[in-house]
Amino acid sequence: RELVDFDGKKHEMCGFFPHTVAMTSKLQNFGYVEVNFTRPNILGPEESRIRAHEFHHSRLESNEEDHCIKMRKNATRSWTGGLSRKKVLAAYPHLHFQANPTMAENFIAECLKYRVQV
Repeated sequence: RELVDFDGKKHEMCGFFPHTVAMTSKLQNFGYVEVNFTRPNILGPEESRIRAHEFHHSRLESNEEDHCIKMRKNATRSWTGGLSRKKVLAAYPHLHFQANPTMAENFIAECLKYRVQV
């Protein structure tokens, strides 16, 4: 819904996801993580897992409504790393599809299904 810049100024976005992202001066959640889908999306079913790398200068400020990706650094540290709504997946992690090639196959299958519908 909106982006808050480094100066705290709010910028309206298209509103597809009803959430706010705020820019930060410090790097957020840097490093390798395990990604767990908490609900189905265009890359795979609920409980799918994949390794990834994450680094960014912003944080997602929202409720749990559209969350679909839980990130885990270790047994005691986890956070929300992505949103999914309809066929859109918006996520922080840089996924490594070789860690779970089925996710790339799922994405292609979803694209082919969409192509047939259009």
